Amino acid sequence: MQNFYRLELATSGSSAPHILGLSASPVINAKTGGLRSIEQNLNARAVTPKTHRIEMRQHVSRPILERRLYPKTQAQIGDEGHSALQCLMDAYKGFEIMQDPYVKDLQQSKDPGASKKLQKVLYSWKTYCHEQMRLLCTKAMVICAEVGPWAVEWYLIHCIDRFNAKLEVAQDLLPEWTENEKLFLRKHLEDVRAMLPVCMSSLESGFSAMLGVSPKVQTLVDLLVQEANPSFTGIIFVDQRATVAALAQVLCTHPETRDSFHIGTFCGTSSSTNRKANIAEVVEPHEQQQELLDFRVGRKNLVIATSVLEEGIDVPACSITICFDEPKNLVSFIQRRGRARKQNSKYVILIPDLDSTATPERWLSLEKDMKEAYEDESRESQLMVMGQDTEEPGERTMRLQALLTLENAIQHLCHFCATLQAGNHVNLQPEFSITEDETTRMITAEVILPTLVDPSVRRACSLKPWQTERMARKDAAFQAFVALHRAGLVNDNLLPLLRRQEDTPAMNTKDGGPTRVSVAERVDPWIPVAQAHRDPKLWFKTLITLKAKDEETMSMVMLLPCAVADQSDFTLHWNENVEYTVHIKLLAEIDWPSTECEDIVAAKDITHLILRSVYRSRMPENRRDYPALFVPNQPGVALRIWADQMRGSRPAENIRSTGSSLHSPGLVYEYGRSESPQVFAGFDQITVFDPELQSDLAIPQLRVMSLPKRRNFLHRIPVSAQHRTDSQSTLRFIPVSSASIGNLPFRYSLFALFVPSILHRYELLMLVDGLCNSILSPIGICNRRLVLTALTASSVGEGIDYQSLEFLGDCILKLCTSIQLASQHRNWPESYLTAEKSRTNANSYLAKAALRTGLDRYIITQGLTSVKWRPRYNDEILAPRKESRTLRSTKVLADVVEALIGASFADGGFKKAHMCIGVFLPDEQWAPLEDNRTVLFDAVVSNALRKGSHLGELQRLVGHSFTKEALLLEAVTHASYNADSDSLSYERLEFIGDAVLDFLIVRRLFAYTPSLSNVQMHLIRTTLVNADFLAFCCMESTIDVTRIDITPTDSSMTTFAPLTHTVPRSLWQFMRHDFSSDNITGLQRAAQTRHATHRAAILYALQHDTAHPWALLTRMRYDKFFSDLVESVIGALYIDAGLDACEQFLQRLPLFPYMLRVLKEGVDCLHPKQRLGMLAGPKKMRYDVVREARSFVCGVSVGERMVVGGVRGESRYEVEVEAARQAVDVLRREIEGTEHGDVEMREADNEDAVGSGEIDKGRETDNDDSDMTTDREESGDFEMI
Repeated sequence: MQNFYRLELATSGSSAPHILGLSASPVINAKTGGLRSIEQNLNARAVTPKTHRIEMRQHVSRPILERRLYPKTQAQIGDEGHSALQCLMDAYKGFEIMQDPYVKDLQQSKDPGASKKLQKVLYSWKTYCHEQMRLLCTKAMVICAEVGPWAVEWYLIHCIDRFNAKLEVAQDLLPEWTENEKLFLRKHLEDVRAMLPVCMSSLESGFSAMLGVSPKVQTLVDLLVQEANPSFTGIIFVDQRATVAALAQVLCTHPETRDSFHIGTFCGTSSSTNRKANIAEVVEPHEQQQELLDFRVGRKNLVIATSVLEEGIDVPACSITICFDEPKNLVSFIQRRGRARKQNSKYVILIPDLDSTATPERWLSLEKDMKEAYEDESRESQLMVMGQDTEEPGERTMRLQALLTLENAIQHLCHFCATLQAGNHVNLQPEFSITEDETTRMITAEVILPTLVDPSVRRACSLKPWQTERMARKDAAFQAFVALHRAGLVNDNLLPLLRRQEDTPAMNTKDGGPTRVSVAERVDPWIPVAQAHRDPKLWFKTLITLKAKDEETMSMVMLLPCAVADQSDFTLHWNENVEYTVHIKLLAEIDWPSTECEDIVAAKDITHLILRSVYRSRMPENRRDYPALFVPNQPGVALRIWADQMRGSRPAENIRSTGSSLHSPGLVYEYGRSESPQVFAGFDQITVFDPELQSDLAIPQLRVMSLPKRRNFLHRIPVSAQHRTDSQSTLRFIPVSSASIGNLPFRYSLFALFVPSILHRYELLMLVDGLCNSILSPIGICNRRLVLTALTASSVGEGIDYQSLEFLGDCILKLCTSIQLASQHRNWPESYLTAEKSRTNANSYLAKAALRTGLDRYIITQGLTSVKWRPRYNDEILAPRKESRTLRSTKVLADVVEALIGASFADGGFKKAHMCIGVFLPDEQWAPLEDNRTVLFDAVVSNALRKGSHLGELQRLVGHSFTKEALLLEAVTHASYNADSDSLSYERLEFIGDAVLDFLIVRRLFAYTPSLSNVQMHLIRTTLVNADFLAFCCMESTIDVTRIDITPTDSSMTTFAPLTHTVPRSLWQFMRHDFSSDNITGLQRAAQTRHATHRAAILYALQHDTAHPWALLTRMRYDKFFSDLVESVIGALYIDAGLDACEQFLQRLPLFPYMLRVLKEGVDCLHPKQRLGMLAGPKKMRYDVVREARSFVCGVSVGERMVVGGVRGESRYEVEVEAARQAVDVLRREIEGTEHGDVEMREADNEDAVGSGEIDKGRETDNDDSDMTTDREESGDFEMI
């Protein structure tokens, strides 16, 4: 208000906005004049509504204010019953700071700033372990005084057991602590646990009368017993979170309250990741929401809460509100009182009997004064405009859309660093280095940001010396943030650039859901054809040839007043056995003067004759204005003469009696049923007995079959019992005298059956031509069939769809976007690049591009509608009609954009792919991929690199000699490494390498012969880029290096000689990280041990097994930095030498060789949990996981049957995957013994459903490894990993 609002008010007068605030208690604290302070701060006046006050008061029941006195005692720690607290205090006082792991690390560290940190720690004793002991003592002392000794005993045992359980479940639950710190603190706590005098049985059996409770708690118990009734609901307000848990345990265990009340606790549901692990905390945030829900629905009637429940959270009206601790201010007093809203409710405050000043009446007096102030209508609000400094503060403030000052600079800087998202094992806080001038005693500060920040803005110094360290830090932080703003890393609102300020969700949609948007109806490509009929310039004569195996070739000529560019062949499926290949060839361009010339009129009649032979029931006799005309391919024969010869029919009886030739018979038309023609199969006769003549009579018959009902012959018919081996129905007989046979040979009627499919195919080709000549014209795609595939959704069902091209286009867009962003924003951290790439590649963003360009009018989502097909006419096509719109998924729109990018790449490589991306995303200023790579290469600083032998060894391992060795050094620099202020950590290179790896894998899969389905490509890609597999490749990437050891030459140890030998060194061993902490080093060593244990089994599986070893790789539990190293090295190779160098590196790894084996031998890449879901079918799956002391045990049930049980492992995810694998083996063995063939068919069908699901690159972490037994049900589909 002072920095902005009052300044605006002083400069622009009344243009500043007015302020309206609503509050139930407009006060700051209990001091007089608090209301006036609020009014002055907000430039407002506090008033109260008076209208309808009488009616409102009728519905408000103010509780009865009551105070309860309790005896205040001064119990000493040494008193009987306080020995538990004494044990803790003795352990705390005996804490040896020199044995603290953090102090030892500082003593051994070679960091220049470690000495100063050590002095500071020895002066303040502020280490993690000591602070945890101090917090535990503080909380225990409060609980002892407020609740009683029994609660202290319970609290200490609960805290110690909870801490031990966390250590046993997963080490990464306490990521900010090192392994040594955890073990050191654990030892101290176990010593306390062993010294506790009361045996566990007293706690397990409930309340101990020997230990008892405090007088304050006993007063509370007496009050609750007095107020207990069936409709009781109440809240007890307590100051501290630890006291909440202890008091709840006492009341749940106390014999006078445990049967009368259902007690819950509430301390808020915040689970901020910024909150440090605290062993003194006993309330789990994730349980709080359920506690609140139970109170709302009546399952619990008494809640013990902190001040978080005073307001803002909906809870039922209470019959009593109890202040276990006195309200801190008038606001708390009023808000707590408002919770007791029932009739005849009570508001009770517990007050010590020795405190004469602590009376509730003083709160009522202050409230009365406050009400009189804001109910006084004669009081005028006096606006206080803060005086502004007339001198500009210069560089000490930076005023943009927000104000940066010395006071808030550190907070802004810490917020920026927190958004860098470096994962575990990295300290993202800025580090300050203090320098004091020995002469002037003035202090300057330097701040160093994490290694994820570009070196150009990583360091900043205070602008001038200061008298205090505190102001020097603020100055340095201010200068650092100013530099970040100048570099474009924060916006004018002083916020990180994780989202563009002007961005809103595209089309008011959000990614991650099945959002649908309104799209225009599809373009009708027949409209230009119908318009050309009115004034044709040329007629295009196209030969259509139909060829089937062992059948005579049939050819027809199609006449159109416009040309179609694509003339590729396609297939018509007559039935499951017979296929016709349709060959199209442009014969000539004919210059006929008009549509009324003799040949065109004859062509219209012939088209009408051919189509009407099959569709006469849906065709009027007098219409001839067809957009496409068909005539026989008989050069030299006049069309009019041919039409006259083929028109009409002859009685079948006359043909049989005269013995006329039936070399090419037409369709059979029954008299009275001419709308249902039959296929002629020959003449026959049947013999019947005539009772009058008393003899047999021969009656001539026609053998006929019905025409097929199918009209869409573009999709293949699966071979099954539901379809016959030919397209006709069963043979039947009709009398010769009741039918006629058409003059038009049947082969033309057969062509008429194919006309809907042929016209539909031409319609799609014309649609593609329209798109290529409009939206896609800058690209110049030559292969129009690729465009047709890219436009066709899988719902069409005509043998082609965009899924494979979309799969290719997705990784190309990801690659181009990643390289473009890294090139354009060379100082952006990886978190910025990832956020911007996600925005640019989001479905909503691509769908918006499709709508903007009009692509939605060309997407093919429906196939040929063959039911009751009838030909279209030019007048109908050109008739004006209201444009309709429909709803379509944004994912379909985005998929088509990506499929067109894939089609462009398949047609013309990256050049056309870039042009296609530019067509749909023109705002991004796309540059060619190689140009962006050159920019990134030139930006690498060729400084005087410290060229140790390890870089030469690393280059030999990678198989590439780097032109810019700084790239390789950056690729192996972890974000925790802070010894080199000129190097970046590997996150940016990992961002690039991730996209390059995806592309190189997908490009090979797409080009593989025979072609792979989208499902197959997806599963193989997912397998190869999985984090566990990449980490295994990192461990397997080794090289022999030479080492020289100095060894004694004799037993006297007086002379020595060098000993040269070779040792293997892996890629991960080259990683630079923070060696002052053993956290990462310990993880590496643990991974190395597990790798040595399981390496042989994994290698055998990769070389010989028929399925990918998901379960074996899961046992490795690799940390993320192992897989990150592989991708960062790929990113460095790409910038230094391009895609070929990356492919050579992947060939050296086990990745490409294993990929070749997967393709050639058909290795099953489906995850065991997905495979189990498919085998389970409609039955539900359930994973029963139980945590034991140091392991997890899992069982898998399918339906009501336990298939596998007793699977043990060290993490929840590990045992679930192994249990799924074993369950798959069991079910497959059972099925193979019964109905092997049916199951294989079901699995093949189900695999199509797997295509849209993805197993993430990174496996699930074990964050859900809680100490609770879980019973999780999964549907019969499959669980996505």
